[in-house]
Amino acid sequence: MTLPGFEQLPQLSVEELAASVGRWEEPWTRQFADYLVRLAEALPSDRLRALAIGLEPETRLPAVWLRALLLEKLQAFDEAAGVWRKLWRSTEGETRGAMMLTSARCLLAAGRTDEAWYPLREAAKDGGSAKLLRQVDRLLRRASKLRPLPAKRRCRLAIFSNFTNDLVLRKVISRVTKSHFYWL
Repeated sequence: MTLPGFEQLPQLSVEELAASVGRWEEPWTRQFADYLVRLAEALPSDRLRALAIGLEPETRLPAVWLRALLLEKLQAFDEAAGVWRKLWRSTEGETRGAMMLTSARCLLAAGRTDEAWYPLREAAKDGGSAKLLRQVDRLLRRASKLRPLPAKRRCRLAIFSNFTNDLVLRKVISRVTKSHFYWL
C-alpha cells in the first residue's frame, strides 16, 4: 500500500485520503511520521475538519497520528491532546519522544499544565537528538513560567575543599543554578 504524493492531494477526496492512511500497514518509522507532518501541512484548511472527522473511527497508528496533527493545525488543542494520549504507549524511540513533545505542547496550549509534565519528562528520556532535547528545554521553560515544576526530590549539596576549589566550584555552581537545569 503506497500513500499519495503531495501533488495528488487536490484530486483525492477526503474519504479516499482517510481510507489510504487508515490502511497503511508498513512498519512505523520516523520518516513516515515526518511524511504525515508534511501531509497535514500541505492539506488545504477547508479539508482539515472533514478529514479529522473521517479519521475518527480509524484505530491504526498512522490514522490516529494524522488525526492528532490535523486537530492541532485546527487549534483544537484539547481534542488533539486526547488523541495524542492514545498514542503514548504505542510508539518507541525518537518517534515516541517527538510524539510526547507534541502531546505536551497541545496540553499546554489547552491550559492543562499539570498534565503536561509527564509527556515532557518522557520526551526528555526518549529524545535521541539534540534538536528534540532543545525543543523539550524550550517547552520546559515556557511551562515553568505558567506553573512551578513538580519536584520528585530536593537535595542539598555540601562540598568540602580548599580555597582554590572553592573559587572554581562557586563559579560552576552559580552557572548551573542560573541555567535552567531540571531534575525530572
